[in-house]
Amino acid sequence: MPSPRRLPLHLNGKIIEIHGETHFVRKSDSEVLDKATLYSYAPEHPNGSNVYYIAMPLTDSTYYIRIPDFGNDMGNELVQKHWNEIMSRPNLIIDIRTNRGGQDTYYEELAKIIYSKPYTSKGVEWYASEGNIKFWEDAIQEGKIKNGEDGMKWSKDLLEAMKKNAGRFITHPHYANLSEIESRDTIYPMPRHIGIIMSEDNASSAEQFLLTAKGSDKVILFGNHNTLGILDYSNAIEVPFPSGKYRLQYPLTRSKRLPQDPIDNIGIAPDVIIPFASTLQLFNRLDNWVYFVEAYLRILK
Repeated sequence: MPSPRRLPLHLNGKIIEIHGETHFVRKSDSEVLDKATLYSYAPEHPNGSNVYYIAMPLTDSTYYIRIPDFGNDMGNELVQKHWNEIMSRPNLIIDIRTNRGGQDTYYEELAKIIYSKPYTSKGVEWYASEGNIKFWEDAIQEGKIKNGEDGMKWSKDLLEAMKKNAGRFITHPHYANLSEIESRDTIYPMPRHIGIIMSEDNASSAEQFLLTAKGSDKVILFGNHNTLGILDYSNAIEVPFPSGKYRLQYPLTRSKRLPQDPIDNIGIAPDVIIPFASTLQLFNRLDNWVYFVEAYLRILK
């Protein structure tokens, strides 16, 4: 049964709140006032953690960036915008609390910064089932493939390989001969120490980012719980049931880490336990977790 939702009016009927998830403001004759009211409103019945993107200098030696979602390019854009400020300080805090993933490409700029040495990355296998083959055929035919000609070639090559290996798991032909060792051309001298604040609801691409970070000598993971543990099976799609009343979500791929190194239902553990309870309603605030990590990094040589 779905959880109940509250839809109350607040501020003398000016704001309608849908259980903290969505807010609407009653229009007045001042657009500036309406926007200021809407953007500054703190929900009476919060649902979720209400975590916002932040990029700011914390001290002369520490820069702080919060990225609560890898479902869009905001993280990459923030890093690019503040690149010089980040690179001018010895310490960096990356806060990904509440980040439940998205796409690996949306943390590419962070991956450049944290890199310190080659590391192992296993990749995924695609299941060439009859239904999955049809999914790619329909996506190509209906023009749903992204990234232009490169995306279309990538998809057609995968489809061709799946048809030749129906009923089996396969590696995408573009990656078949690639090494499992990931390396980059540049190791940046700064920042020298990077603290990543994680949480128990990190999942999917957020967990993949943490695995990537664990391959760096610069990085320490901070938190008070293991992550959610939803990573071994990925690239989920939805298909409707014949009745049209329900939809099934299932993954197209599985990690090559399996069966030796599973993450699902286990999660990724922090390196350092933060001795404070979780802050459930962060909004745009800096809490004691952030200052704990800043103090820890500050004393490192």
